[in-house]
Amino acid sequence: TREDRQAAHRWLGEWFEGIELTLNIAQERVHQWQSAGDMDKLRECLLEQNVFKELHEHDEYALLGHWLQLGEDVEKAYAEAWENWPEQDVLAFQLGSFLQSSGFYGEFTEQLLRRALAAKEKELGPEHPDTLISVSSLGTLLDKKGNYAGAEELCRRALAGREKALGPEHLSTLTSVNNLGVMLKAKGDSASAEELYRRALEGKEKALGASHPSTLVSVSNLGQLLWQKGDYTEAEELCHRALAGRETALGLEHPDTLTSVNNLGVMLKAKG
Repeated sequence: TREDRQAAHRWLGEWFEGIELTLNIAQERVHQWQSAGDMDKLRECLLEQNVFKELHEHDEYALLGHWLQLGEDVEKAYAEAWENWPEQDVLAFQLGSFLQSSGFYGEFTEQLLRRALAAKEKELGPEHPDTLISVSSLGTLLDKKGNYAGAEELCRRALAGREKALGPEHLSTLTSVNNLGVMLKAKGDSASAEELYRRALEGKEKALGASHPSTLVSVSNLGQLLWQKGDYTEAEELCHRALAGRETALGLEHPDTLTSVNNLGVMLKAKG
């Protein structure tokens, strides 16, 4: 019966709890509690520090999927469990980044990213590439939260640091170029944003090629900006390029391809 099967999965879930944790054991525990229909035990399992470490390192999207099944506020759940995690300095960035990429931009996520940044500044120095990753992540979070002044300051710091440490054409530098462009566009500084978008596009074309998906992101970003500025001819050319490139590189039904379909459709409709 269904009850017997769930009881067997519950027994297995408890049995796996007594085994030294590895990725396979963490995945088995999650599977057993899901199959048993015991959402409380599933939640308890996901909130364990070492289960998070294993699952996040392997596949953060699968980890998020487990939380979506539970249907609760992931940030709030981890905030409550955090005090019991012994490796906070080590895991602050991983957990903060996971919450940020999952769409949670609250105070706990900011607290984690600030703690991670402070730890990296102390251990590695303010200009180390790993420190600058934390600078960039915190800047992106502040932008999402509407703290545009703080976001821009951090984004400029990340860009300047990466230019110095990695060079102006390094892909991480170009990511910072693009991020600053996005922030300046949101501020209404279209001229500065365009300059940065063109720099990012030129650098990616050189480093990755004209058809790389990351290059096509810059193609699309520049096209959208030029459309807003009223440069309709070049904007349409770029959006056609982004769509054609994404259809070839990603397929017809990829979300980025569909975004390009929508963008171009909006432009053509506006043209009449």
